[in-house]
Amino acid sequence: MTLSQWQDFTPGPSLLPTLSVTLSLLFESSPILLTKLVPELANLMAHPSFKAPRSYHDLIEVSLRHIQTWSLRDRALFISGHPRIGERGKLSALSQAEQVTKVTSQGVLERLEALNALYERSFPGLRYITFVNGRSREDIIPEIGNILELPIDPSQPSVITIHKMGSPEWMDELARAICAVGLIAHSRVKALELA
Repeated sequence: MTLSQWQDFTPGPSLLPTLSVTLSLLFESSPILLTKLVPELANLMAHPSFKAPRSYHDLIEVSLRHIQTWSLRDRALFISGHPRIGERGKLSALSQAEQVTKVTSQGVLERLEALNALYERSFPGLRYITFVNGRSREDIIPEIGNILELPIDPSQPSVITIHKMGSPEWMDELARAICAVGLIAHSRVKALELA
């Protein structure tokens, strides 16, 4: 899937397919993106008072603002459309390119898998999302560990705190993850030379 130039997002029969392709590329295709975000944005864009986005960056910002109006559960489902850091298989071409800047050892992949599981236990319903921005997968390990408040030495015992949905810590992580999804989307616009 590629985008070559700015699409005209005016109401009409081509709006839903155009939005579906565009948002799937920028945000990662997911059921909630296709069944909730796309139709809701199409309805919003059809309103006469709606100021249409004038760039892909505008479209990303309109989408993110709209997502903030959703329930906590739906926002969590949206960020879960992104693959886990270090996940193998099931990656879009863009996610694969973003995550694989260097060869990753099996030990790093196993550590990320364990940290992803701990994160998802600590923040039920959330998935750890970060803007990789050219960093190696190994560089992400301390970042996840810091959020989980893990000891620097992985051989040291640790206790995982469970943050209930809606708790301040959980809400902070949800906001951080949505921000990261936005940064990733803006980066994709630049990478695809659509800016």
